[in-house]
Amino acid sequence: MSTHLYELPKSLTLNTKSAIKSHLSMAIDPELSFKIIYDDDRRIYRINIKDRKEFFILKVRGIKVVKQLDLDVSDLEKEYQLLSSAWGSVKQMPKNFSMSQPIKVWPEFNAILMSGCEGENLNDTFNKNIFAWAFSISQLKTLIYNSGYWLGCYHKASSSKKMLNNILTNRENNFLRMLTYLSNSPKNPLIKEQINSLKPIFKNLIETQEKGYACQIHGNYAFRNILCDTNQTNLVDFEDARIEHVAFDIGQFTAEILFKSQFPWIRHRKKTLLNAFKEGYEKTFSYENSTVKAYTIYHLIVHLYEHCGRKNSSKLSNILLRYRIYYLGKLIKQLIKP
Repeated sequence: MSTHLYELPKSLTLNTKSAIKSHLSMAIDPELSFKIIYDDDRRIYRINIKDRKEFFILKVRGIKVVKQLDLDVSDLEKEYQLLSSAWGSVKQMPKNFSMSQPIKVWPEFNAILMSGCEGENLNDTFNKNIFAWAFSISQLKTLIYNSGYWLGCYHKASSSKKMLNNILTNRENNFLRMLTYLSNSPKNPLIKEQINSLKPIFKNLIETQEKGYACQIHGNYAFRNILCDTNQTNLVDFEDARIEHVAFDIGQFTAEILFKSQFPWIRHRKKTLLNAFKEGYEKTFSYENSTVKAYTIYHLIVHLYEHCGRKNSSKLSNILLRYRIYYLGKLIKQLIKP
């Protein structure tokens, strides 16, 4: 018997039960309970199994359509292929590193079944202990070191030397588009000369790096997509995976550490956390500083672009928004100093 908050098609429920039974090599049908854990542009269920610790995740598109791609079956199948490709690399990694394993895709239901991952969301851990970090960051340092180690293992297992011209040109086009927008935004804290100094960053990479390491990156390597404790690190949400320079993932996580240093009482810990991430990554794979710096600036510009594009709301929200825009500008100015 299965229980859930919203009725799923009976055939999808039966298919899910059959897939889980087969995956776990169970002799009898499992007794499942479904709980909705996310309900926005797609509905995500956590599926628990009676008398077992394993759990699964069922993602169903199209229930609340926000984006047209939520009804795109070919895109759904592409997502499953990306997950399968990532799993091929991740299963070679140490036992305490993993991800949600893709189990089954049902295009007729716009649904994907995946294994569940243990661990607390790193972003939740960071926010929950936001004041405690002022006194000790030993736990946070360990979690960030492990995040770097996970990414280094993944890149080592999945990357190879590739021609980078098309990859870097695409990144340059996105970068210049955001800089053009910021040039015309009244909220933008960067002056014209600073924006102009940013423009050649990816052009310089194109001219100096004909080949480099690229792979199917995670594409959204951020605190919110890392489930962890001090003994394990698991990744979720590979929906933005694509072929890209490995520095995209590294720069994104580096930019997030920098941005989270907006809290004054942990700002002096910034360098320690950056070093922990780099040390973890370099335990298995190399780290090219100038390229990572370019991608770190790219992701800070993404943050600035998104914040400058937000509409005014309540007075308190606007104060926080202005502060974050100011701080992002400060971080970018520090990185582009001669």
